[in-house]
Amino acid sequence: MAAWRDRGDQAAFGELVRRHGRLMARVAVVALGSSGRRDPGLVQDAVQEASIRLLSALRGYRGDAPLSAFIASLARRAALDELRKALRHKKRAELASSHADTARPKPEDPASGAERTAAALAVLSRLDALKEPDRSILYLRDAEDLDIASLAAMFRLPQGTVKSKLARARAAVRADVISAWGEGGTLS
Repeated sequence: MAAWRDRGDQAAFGELVRRHGRLMARVAVVALGSSGRRDPGLVQDAVQEASIRLLSALRGYRGDAPLSAFIASLARRAALDELRKALRHKKRAELASSHADTARPKPEDPASGAERTAAALAVLSRLDALKEPDRSILYLRDAEDLDIASLAAMFRLPQGTVKSKLARARAAVRADVISAWGEGGTLS
């Protein structure tokens, strides 16, 4: 990271993107919700945009939060921006084709090709039901193991607010999973 920031070393930047690319993709999938799983191109666009933003943002990185939290924050913002852009594009396309009576095929579900368990898909659908930023806070804390202080800095919220949002999000997901699977943990 320092090699890129200090000397503009492209190889160092490439290594940084390779090292944190999966993190950016995971954060983008969570931030995009079901839209990201329906449209794998949206996730790829978000990761690409986050990588581009990372080029200039690294110069301003002060090191007051872990680099992974900094990169996750960039990826989340890029994903939400890409989602807004996709929604605007979709609205324009719907307006343009409102006179046409052609049916559009649905994009292929990217999760169908991946080796995922039924439990993982069920939990992801429960995550989708959460609103932002609760969904991202829960994911970044529990799946990416970011600490409360980093999340508070990332979302510009007091630590107490992050903790309460996290507790409410966990309770909501837990209640949904228990209602779907029951206490024994089998899908009903």
